[in-house]
Amino acid sequence: MFGNTIKKLRIHKGLTQQELAGEIITKGQLSKIENKDHIPSAETFIELLLKLNVNFEEFYQFSENVHIKNRIRVKTKFTELMKQRKYNKFPQLIKELNELYEKYDDIYFLHYSCLIKGFILYNEDSKSPKFSVVMDPVKSHLDKIKNWGIYEMSLFSNTFFAFSKNEVYKFANKAVKQINSNYEFYQTEEISRALLNNLASYSNSNGDYFKAFNFASKVLGFPQSITYMNQTLTSKIHYQIASFKLDNGHFDAIELKGIIESVNLMGYNDLYQDWKKRLKSHGIEL
Repeated sequence: MFGNTIKKLRIHKGLTQQELAGEIITKGQLSKIENKDHIPSAETFIELLLKLNVNFEEFYQFSENVHIKNRIRVKTKFTELMKQRKYNKFPQLIKELNELYEKYDDIYFLHYSCLIKGFILYNEDSKSPKFSVVMDPVKSHLDKIKNWGIYEMSLFSNTFFAFSKNEVYKFANKAVKQINSNYEFYQTEEISRALLNNLASYSNSNGDYFKAFNFASKVLGFPQSITYMNQTLTSKIHYQIASFKLDNGHFDAIELKGIIESVNLMGYNDLYQDWKKRLKSHGIEL
């Protein structure tokens, strides 16, 4: 897998073997790697990717490995079905995911299957007791992994709607602990902001305003840039809602109104109306 993919990327970038090898390895060693006669060390592999200026996600996209291609394919299919709201296609996708799980024994497919089953149950009955059973494999994985990575952060962020309140906060503490322990890395990761904002939203919805305030504050403590503008605006809204309910002196009606109006000016009318309803549900009239 490594050799073919590195060769494809090298040719795609228009580099010769000598140009890619550079001072990392010899041209002959690169030739052996590309011809599958040699497997590079992890350090050499990373150096080659850096020289090619590609990340692991892009490397996977160029890979001919069927297992990896199936991972990418089902993720893309799920995303498209969600965007198009073709929920009637989910049962077929679940069947496909279960077959892939049996074939590869890869929990990635199992977790996606759980996510979709949970989404279906949520739309049928948001208080369904079946949630616990459906999400058991996900919760078991999140419990088992001592130090979470991006995968676990994303998995939790996408599935905690089906967890009990105690489970949400138990895993939230684990996520925050991981973010704090590797702050330099997670402060620039989109998933950190998305997860914390989801938790702030969940906490505000459940009347846990102190928790919401803390989740939103952590996002606002990250470095800010235009790249994260939407996440920052979302955090500020959750922060203002929590501050209003806590009456902690941080509520700023003028700032909140400006944020909400900016959402409208950017053309997100549905989101604008949704925020207005949510604010009203917390007793905030602008």
